Amino acid sequence: MTQEELLDKLHTFTAVEHFYREYYLARQVPKTLREFLDTMDSNFIEEHHLQIPDAAIVYNAAPYPEQTFLT
Repeated sequence: MTQEELLDKLHTFTAVEHFYREYYLARQVPKTLREFLDTMDSNFIEEHHLQIPDAAIVYNAAPYPEQTFLT
């Protein structure tokens, strides 16, 4: 294995890692974050149980759905 092949293998991201990398980069600029959030695949997010706290802030929603807790 050459050094280049090794680096390619080490820099390979899973789909979830790629998502969080793009999310991190989008957070650097508010306009970019809004565009990123507008183009998210909700099925992918739900399937992988991804956490996106900025979505609640941008869309003025509660960060967690209202729940009834046992007391």
